[in-house]
Amino acid sequence: MNSNHFLSLEQISVYCGVSAKRVNNWVENRGLNLSTSKGNAGKVHIDELIDFLVRHNMPIPELLLPVRVRKILFVFTEDLIMDEIVLKFLMKFFERLKKEANLIIDYCSYGSMVKMKLLVFKPDLVILDVGSTEESSKLCCLLKRSEEFEGIKVAAIAESSKINEKLKETLCVDALLPRRVDIKSLMASINEIFDTDLHQ
Repeated sequence: MNSNHFLSLEQISVYCGVSAKRVNNWVENRGLNLSTSKGNAGKVHIDELIDFLVRHNMPIPELLLPVRVRKILFVFTEDLIMDEIVLKFLMKFFERLKKEANLIIDYCSYGSMVKMKLLVFKPDLVILDVGSTEESSKLCCLLKRSEEFEGIKVAAIAESSKINEKLKETLCVDALLPRRVDIKSLMASINEIFDTDLHQ
């Protein structure tokens, strides 16, 4: 669907498979923003709807997604997400990544909610923070051995000094990425992960 596209509340109801009353509730009580621009007043921009669905852990109907968009889920340690300064930095980084690379980004911490996030968000790629090799290994095993997550690529972020083939094998990931990386390099690495599928 075109990224300049606006949807009426009735269209949102149909695409998301919910009642018109529920969509009105999203607008009135949950922060789904209506456009005020001329010609689109009372409608919702498609990017706003997708962001809203991601924020509220709701599935994104495939019909709403642009043809070549990828969904990436970042998984961090609880300590990292609880640090307000780090979280603000991550939010800015994710916002730039979304705009510059045409990605849909979400994040969560290790723990019981990861599986739910995977089932609802349905990412194409999961990028793990290797703060705890044990937690990372458990999640990698879940992703690689479970049919419900078949086809999801997995990468891990680690300190440059720790990146080696042994860690890649231990974690059973498709790629290892350095912790300190700019957006351009990160996108090149992500594209490389997906390109390996095309060449196999």
